[in-house]
Parts: sequence; C-alpha cells; structure tokens
Amino acid sequence: MATFKRRYLRAPIYRWALFQDEEHVFKGRALNISEGGILLGELGHIPDINSLPMILDLPVFPEFNKINFLNFNFVPIILESTIIRVRGKIVRSFKGRSSVDMLFQNVGCEFVRLSDDSCSKIDAYVKRYTRNLIYILSLFESMGKTRNNPKIIRYLANILGYDSEVKLPILRMKMIHDYQSLESL
Repeated sequence: MATFKRRYLRAPIYRWALFQDEEHVFKGRALNISEGGILLGELGHIPDINSLPMILDLPVFPEFNKINFLNFNFVPIILESTIIRVRGKIVRSFKGRSSVDMLFQNVGCEFVRLSDDSCSKIDAYVKRYTRNLIYILSLFESMGKTRNNPKIIRYLANILGYDSEVKLPILRMKMIHDYQSLESL
C-alpha cells in the first residue's frame, strides 16, 4: 500500500472551534489542523456557504524536552493559548446523504486566504506538538530505565490532550497512530 505525503504536516488538536453561519454562531470539535485546513467533528449544523468564518484557540505547549523532571511537582498546568481567525471552505462532499447523516460526519475545511500571522501560528503549533509527541514516544522507549517514566508520560500526554487514564499500551498505540498520520494520507 502506497502512502502519500501531505502538503502540510498536521497535528491533533483537542479544542472547540467556533464558526458563523449567517447571524448564528456554532461550535464544532477541532480534530486536527495544518496550514492547509482543519478537520471538524460534532458540528450539529453543516453550513451551506462557501467561505466559513472560524475562530480557533491554539494551545501553546511548553517544550517537553526542556522540563526538568528531577524533583518535579506534577501539578496541572494552565496552557496559554493564541486565538486565530480563519476562513475555511468545506471540501468534503455530502451528496446523497440525509441532513441527519451529515451531522455525524467529520468535515474537512480548507483554509482560504490564510494570513501570514495565522499560518505561522498554526505552523508553530504543529511543529511543537510534533516535537512533544516524539519526546513522549522516546519516554516509552526508555521506560525500563527510569521508574518515573509512566508518571511523566501520563502527565505530558494529558497536556497534549490525550486521556492519561487509559492503559499505557493503548496510550502508546494512540500516540504512534497520531505520529504516523502527521504526514500520510
């Protein structure tokens, strides 16, 4: 099976996105993002317009490889975030589907006229997410060497938006899946 490289790296994002259709504002679950677009789920309403105005909240993660875990206090952290305004064109086709079926579909939106500022913020988010994901995966690989690694892995996974309560092998599988889907279709 051939894999194809994406034009832009994408990363999971576990945030709500707001979008406008006429005078109403709706929310949808942002699932992943790249400089090229965003995948949305749990929309509740599929707009019938070409250019969808959206507001996105991008978390600003710390650099995990720079955290000193020696005598570390594992308290929850509050992430800073950056707000961006974008426009997206729905690129997934819904021909032949009922309006009820469409509500349960993930919707891909291609960004339209993305500003340089928004582009650089998305790029920074994706790159930081990728580096942090690789760092956590390296902790899985060295788990036998340090007894604190499972605690550190769960703590960092929670920051990235993963369910840190699942069993470690399942968490690792989810992270490997996300790592593999950064570039491939």
